Amino acid sequence: MHPSAPRKKVLVVDDEPDERILLSRLLELGGHKSILASDATEGLEKAVRERPDLIVLAVMFDHHGNLQMFDDLKLDATLKHIPVVLLSSIDKKTLCQLRALPGASRGGFLLEPEGFLDKPPEADELLGLLRTLTQPRPPEPTAGP
Repeated sequence: MHPSAPRKKVLVVDDEPDERILLSRLLELGGHKSILASDATEGLEKAVRERPDLIVLAVMFDHHGNLQMFDDLKLDATLKHIPVVLLSSIDKKTLCQLRALPGASRGGFLLEPEGFLDKPPEADELLGLLRTLTQPRPPEPTAGP
């Protein structure tokens, strides 16, 4: 990361303390500022207060409500633009299938996450995805007459 580049704020939501510490160190070594939360409630509060550039959200099959947090983020007009990377030891296809079963909190994902990585993530893969997802996007063209 270039020394004069602004540090990206990354919210990490994971109920496992060791995982939070690992991700925090990785992000700090990559030149980013980490914000830590141990559950979905704390994560949503910090997302509203801190307005991170990216959210890394560890999920199992709705363990601790983190999948519900993902849905809540994407339904909130002020937070839905924040890219979310889901971390899970369950592969994406299986996680989607589990969410579609009767009795799941919601049928599948309302929207696809911007990123999905196996837990624990490879350092270069996570930092590369963070760079890609937090690059400024060109403005969308407006419809002409």
